[in-house]
Amino acid sequence: YQANDQPSGAYVFRPENGTVDSQPYGKYEGFSCYNESDWLQTFEIKTDKSTIYLRIAQDDNIGLQVETHFNGIELSNQGSEVTLNIFALGFNNSGEFYTDSNGLQMQKRVVDQRPTWKLEIQDSEHISANYYPINSVISMVDSFRGESLSYLNDRSMGGSALKASRLEVMIDRRLYYDDFKGLEEALNETDHHGNPLKVTTNGYILLERSRQAYATRYGHSRIKSAQHKLEQTTETSVVSISNNGLISSIGYELSSMQSVPIPSLKVYPIVRVGNPEDYFTNPNITYVQFDIEKTAIAIYQDANGKP
Repeated sequence: YQANDQPSGAYVFRPENGTVDSQPYGKYEGFSCYNESDWLQTFEIKTDKSTIYLRIAQDDNIGLQVETHFNGIELSNQGSEVTLNIFALGFNNSGEFYTDSNGLQMQKRVVDQRPTWKLEIQDSEHISANYYPINSVISMVDSFRGESLSYLNDRSMGGSALKASRLEVMIDRRLYYDDFKGLEEALNETDHHGNPLKVTTNGYILLERSRQAYATRYGHSRIKSAQHKLEQTTETSVVSISNNGLISSIGYELSSMQSVPIPSLKVYPIVRVGNPEDYFTNPNITYVQFDIEKTAIAIYQDANGKP
């Protein structure tokens, strides 16, 4: 996507007038297939802008791993956003898709609509009006066959299902003007040599015939299995907390904390509270309630060796 007269920025995403879809970015250079340990098959797709690895997992519960190595957005006279598009040919989602609500319950989205008021948008805002934050997963369901296509991400992204049979997530942005919303700085980041920042993402694609039937049979969804695997492969240090009753009573997804090394005498944990399991994936789910403030204090004290 390329920017409109209203500059895109930290708070504004507005492609140029007349843009109805993302544009091809990069030229295809080659394809290869080979074997890797821990994977049934690996496919490597190269363009002049990126390299994408598709890996078929030995565990069919976690789907297809997608690892992208993007070389960054080259300097130009116009800002750009780059998206990863995932197609499922013949998939009819009737303009509907689902995104998680800040890592929690899945919310139904309908293109060019809102559930509680009539949405009126200009042509220049059709794309941005249908973009939503994605912290854990974006999904769409075939209206006739009941099959679902999901993409699980390893970081917060924006995304949508603007076109039938396709999910898209934004993996990079480079903009040269401030959007006049308070930051007073363009999103024009480079490395110490002035080159565009390279971006690596890791995610999973799940294609399911019946997401709820699987959850009913096995007691958990494929989304839950894939998200747990994604957390294990993400490049962050994981510290298990097992000596606090509050945490151990919640479940294994919330019984770990992720932290990054920082030059300090104290450890400041980064906690991601997610809920990959809800009525969207498991009709028999039982929700757990907990005091997040007490839990955060307990994790901080445990990480710093304090009682």
